[in-house]
Amino acid sequence: MTQSTKQTRNAESGFTLVELAIVMIIIGLLIGGILKGQELIGAARVASAVSQIKAAEVGINTFRDKYSGYPGDILTPATRVPNCTAAVAPMCAQAGNANSQIGAAGAGGALATAANENSAALAQMVAADMYAGVRPSVATGTASAPEINLVASNLAGSYKLMYDAGSTPTGAQGPLAAGHYLRWDTSTTGAGAAGDVMLTPSQALRVDKKIDNDSATTGSVIAIGGAAGTATCNTTAGVYNELLGGNLCGLYIRVNQ
Repeated sequence: MTQSTKQTRNAESGFTLVELAIVMIIIGLLIGGILKGQELIGAARVASAVSQIKAAEVGINTFRDKYSGYPGDILTPATRVPNCTAAVAPMCAQAGNANSQIGAAGAGGALATAANENSAALAQMVAADMYAGVRPSVATGTASAPEINLVASNLAGSYKLMYDAGSTPTGAQGPLAAGHYLRWDTSTTGAGAAGDVMLTPSQALRVDKKIDNDSATTGSVIAIGGAAGTATCNTTAGVYNELLGGNLCGLYIRVNQ
């Protein structure tokens, strides 16, 4: 009778403290690995987006060196850029006015359709094998959209190539110096606005650091967001609100003077 009771108690015994500790350690390692993996994936996506931005800068400068003019702004692209005739690539074949500016509006302006120098610039760089992300064959009356005349970002939103003479567009958290910019937001046919945001403050800061400095309000990278100092992309001092989640930021990134 005593032996039977002892066997029953042994069979009912649970995990020891050592066994539980080992299980908890394993679970902790798994959670840590998952979180680290997510962090690495996030960093890789940011790096991929930065590569797209730098490729645009290289493409503009390479095109300018080869054709002695900015893409989209040259007078006779159909006779100079390969595969850029009106019959084959209408968006690419649009003639510019050779005023050394890509597009007429400021960097916050709208791109309602593909009928503008901004769209032609991207198409001509693609046709010349200096960039990717749009279709030169698109008709000029086609509504503005990613992969039409805007470049879809590998992270979120899309890039619009625009010129600004030096202003503070709606939503910009600081003044833009004169030059050519990629406006990185979620707008398509509309003008840039404070609410056209798709990056977290942490993502925007990572991009800013890789390209410029860590200020949302100064330098060649300027944040887009709500009113500075509110619970948005950055503070009035230009500090990104890293602890805030959600999509609160867009960016203006200067890629050429």
